[in-house]
Amino acid sequence: MSIPRPRRWVAAATLAMTTAAAGAAGPAAAVSSAADGAQHSPAGAVLAWNVIGASTAVAAGSFQIEGLIKLSYAQAAVYDAVVAIDGGYRPYVGHRHGPRWASVDAAVAAAAHDTLVVRFPTQRAALDADYVSALAAIPDGAAKTAGLRIGAMAAEDVLAARAGDGLDAPVTYRFGTGPGAWILPTDNTNPAFQTPQTPWVAQMKPFLIGRADQFRPGPPPALSSARYARDLNETQAYGSATSAVRTAAQTDVATFWTANAITFNNAVVRQITTGQGLDAAATARALALGEMVDADAGIACFDAKYHYSFWRPYTAIRGAGTDANPNTTPDPTWLPLFPTPNHPEYPAAHTCTSAADAALYADLLATTRINLTITSPATGTTHTFPTTTDLNNEVINARVWAGLHYRTSGQVGVHLGTTVAHTALDHALQPTH
Repeated sequence: MSIPRPRRWVAAATLAMTTAAAGAAGPAAAVSSAADGAQHSPAGAVLAWNVIGASTAVAAGSFQIEGLIKLSYAQAAVYDAVVAIDGGYRPYVGHRHGPRWASVDAAVAAAAHDTLVVRFPTQRAALDADYVSALAAIPDGAAKTAGLRIGAMAAEDVLAARAGDGLDAPVTYRFGTGPGAWILPTDNTNPAFQTPQTPWVAQMKPFLIGRADQFRPGPPPALSSARYARDLNETQAYGSATSAVRTAAQTDVATFWTANAITFNNAVVRQITTGQGLDAAATARALALGEMVDADAGIACFDAKYHYSFWRPYTAIRGAGTDANPNTTPDPTWLPLFPTPNHPEYPAAHTCTSAADAALYADLLATTRINLTITSPATGTTHTFPTTTDLNNEVINARVWAGLHYRTSGQVGVHLGTTVAHTALDHALQPTH
């Protein structure tokens, strides 16, 4: 894949990141945190409002894929607003051209605020307060007024272009029956997991690729196959809540990747952009791509999930006596290390989005040798990933060792997420020169 890159993008970087602060704090605290880290950045407002957006999604209680989708509108609007003033890239949907002297900070604040309050209405009070605070720091005058107008129009353009795209559409899911059919666990301790999660995602119009089913993978392994037996037996042994074979290091890996993906990916992209001193337009582009590539990988993944509706290890291991496979053994009391999410198993959503993330990181750094170091707020431990392959492999392992997925589902998810990302990055938000 060959992507034109701004001159200031470099071939590689070693990054250290702690994501705990942005995930734990509310939006107002996030603004201060972002301002502290970005006060000398040429893209300070872009970075600060990204932190506000991610924190808003978490505070609203969004499911991870739901939050990534809703944040995509805001990051697309911010990108279009900055590009309308600074130029350099093709817009996402808008065709606005503002004066070069307009305030980028004002445009970013208006674009982000006006989309976030629509997508997260329960967080309006906090967002309004953040908006007032941001505007108070911008000198009054023609530049501020022009920037606010451009940002408001960018938000209007994105929301209008995406009207009727399937967001939050009423979709009724009908459960299947029999061996292989996904059902909800009967003793799941997480109250948020009692109904099918966001089935509308499977039917939503993507942001950067053509259709939700554009890259739909083939079906999961047949219940009678040797691969299925290997997958089931591995998860049964290593993913059990009481596993006798999972090591402490493997438990750490499984726990490491339970941190909220909204916080995780946005923090990494911010770290990459600030580490390379990117200007406002290049930073807005990177963050918009980060959100929309994640969203599209999730949409494509949920299309496959709800198309195949394959059973989770929780159900499959307990019901192994019905799968007609002589190489599986039922355990009617088996429980996974972590509560089973409320959407079908195949493919693994976390590997879909993390693989899309890895492809984006490689694109931003112009190398698959990303040398990325991450500290997870879920564990406090730090993991280093020399390459994108290392990152993808760890996430596959994490979902098996957590007892939530089979290895094949993780591998298929990585392939799907990578394919979605490469397709999007090959044409989306390209430079104009």
